Amino acid sequence: MEHEYEIAHISSDCIKEINELQEKLKQQTEEDIVLIAYAPAEK
Repeated sequence: MEHEYEIAHISSDCIKEINELQEKLKQQTEEDIVLIAYAPAEK
């Protein structure tokens, strides 16, 4: 079963938290980490 997703519409506070987690993971793993927020596409 295939699902379609679109970029999620989230608040600037959520974006800040995601960026902080992204930076924390980058430091812990020494890898370039990119987190992307998706939501199921409406049909």
